[in-house]
Amino acid sequence: MKKAAAAGALLALLLGLSVWNTHYMDAVIRDMTERIELCRGRGREGDFPSAEEELSAAEALWARMGAYAHIFLRQTETDTVENAIRDVRECLRAGDADGAEVALQWLEGRLAAMAAMEHISWESVF
Repeated sequence: MKKAAAAGALLALLLGLSVWNTHYMDAVIRDMTERIELCRGRGREGDFPSAEEELSAAEALWARMGAYAHIFLRQTETDTVENAIRDVRECLRAGDADGAEVALQWLEGRLAAMAAMEHISWESVF
């Protein structure tokens, strides 16, 4: 009986941590997306220094995840986000609003894909 209770408690803990993981990823990605939108707006206005500041704020949110992202996410996903941030920054520094827009769309797409990947679904279980 104690083993069954321990197994049930372990399963409940794992489920709770899975829900927390999904919530945490959603919150970080939502905050990053808000900063990306501000970056996009500043870039469209031609205010590239302010756009880069917003991008840096989004990057800081990503960096805060640090080891968490590198443990729980695939390396290709983390590399893609970091490369996309670098691409946006290069476009902003070059004053290339169109290039920055494309890179921002790619970044948002990668973040949305990661958020979806972290959600529990039948496809992720079976």
